[in-house]
Amino acid sequence: MRTKQVRCVPALLLILVNVLSLFSLQVWADEQNLTISHVRGHIHQFHHASGSGVILEGETALIVGNPGNAEEADALYIQLLAEFDKPVRYVFATSAERAEGLSAFAKRGAVTVVHQAAADATEDLTINMAFAQQLTLFLDDRQVQLVYPGASTGTGTVVALFPDEEALYAIDVVAVNRLPDPALFQTAQFPAWFNAIETIKRLPFVYLLSGHNDIGIRNDAVQHGYFLRELQNRVKRAIEAGVTAEDLATSVDLGAYQRWGQFDAWSADVVRGMAATLN
Repeated sequence: MRTKQVRCVPALLLILVNVLSLFSLQVWADEQNLTISHVRGHIHQFHHASGSGVILEGETALIVGNPGNAEEADALYIQLLAEFDKPVRYVFATSAERAEGLSAFAKRGAVTVVHQAAADATEDLTINMAFAQQLTLFLDDRQVQLVYPGASTGTGTVVALFPDEEALYAIDVVAVNRLPDPALFQTAQFPAWFNAIETIKRLPFVYLLSGHNDIGIRNDAVQHGYFLRELQNRVKRAIEAGVTAEDLATSVDLGAYQRWGQFDAWSADVVRGMAATLN
């Protein structure tokens, strides 16, 4: 009897260590300010400091989009296990700039997916699948279609279409009542960005999921395209009228969009960013 009790001690200690480790990881994950909310049908969104990602829940597994940076992706993986208790079959990034967290899921068995241009630009990351125009990922009887609308804001920027939910998940290329991040203009291509939005408008969706936990409708993508065209026209006219680079931010009137998110913080830099693309 004593021998059996002695042999049980290491096993009990191992179980205790594992339980404490899982508890510590869960506490750490909770500290990352990560939230997950149901959107529609089998779609969920999660939000962290890098923006919002998307989840497609299947009967036996998950598909995850834009898990964030490496630390955020680790926290997300732990949270997904706690909330869904299902493995992640596929994880995708909508551009090379948003692909850092893929490796956190790859080392846990998920298949990583990006556009070919993003794969070429992220040689240090584990990329299992790449595509040129469109790729459909199946999960039981559900699916997500990754679509490349053409060059726009980043390297290999794609959007994710969920046919069953009539929803489109789009980051950077369009937004819901929010100014574009000024940093996007550093890699933006015109008129390609306009053309990409026109392609997006032809996709069959009703609901628009953006990168900041905002849920809108198709018309929000249309309005974002209108804003970009108006911004470019106003900046171009100001430059042609001789307005100096220093005065552009105060000369270009974007007051019609003052209720959009980040207007006070970004409007001046958005004007400067557009001006830089016209040089």
